[in-house]
Amino acid sequence: MSIETPFSNITGLRNDLDDLLRDVYHLEVYGQPPSDVVVHAPLLQDWSLATLLCPCLIGRVTDHPLLGDRPKIHTSQLMAFDTEQGWARTWSRFYRLGPSFSVERRH
Repeated sequence: MSIETPFSNITGLRNDLDDLLRDVYHLEVYGQPPSDVVVHAPLLQDWSLATLLCPCLIGRVTDHPLLGDRPKIHTSQLMAFDTEQGWARTWSRFYRLGPSFSVERRH
């Protein structure tokens, strides 16, 4: 199996997503994080909002449920992919992977 992910490994990704889902559910139900979690959380000082660059894919898309057919898009954050099996999973959906872009194809 050649599943690749920008994260440590696929099991780590699953565990991180399970934790995130649990936390989001708690926020939805109670309107705040659990008090014991906040008490033991690291303290971040002198903070500000910033933009974090993350891995994604770019390319030509066909049959996208929202975008239709477009000559160039960028996906949401890349979560996992397998070029041998021909798929990628982004934050929002799976993609089938056709041929990748290469310098040889441009000439």
